[in-house]
Amino acid sequence: MLGDFNSGWLQDRAHRLKHLPIRSFGAIGFRSMWATENPGKGRGSREGGLIDQVWAAHKARSAKVLFALNEYSDHKPVVARYHLGPASY
Repeated sequence: MLGDFNSGWLQDRAHRLKHLPIRSFGAIGFRSMWATENPGKGRGSREGGLIDQVWAAHKARSAKVLFALNEYSDHKPVVARYHLGPASY
């Protein structure tokens, strides 16, 4: 699941309110890309917040904000890498 959740991951982790992503997606076994790594305090995808996220059942191998790409939106793009394993046909 990916998107702009309008909820900063660091704040959500600190407060764990019922209707926010950590509890909602955690209930179905998903974790945020930001649980792997985050760019540090005050460096987010939208101002200082990590509101743009990828949630998945597996832990991300890496998580980054692409700070150099900042002229196209008020959000900076984020990239999460996952190991998907071998394809089965």
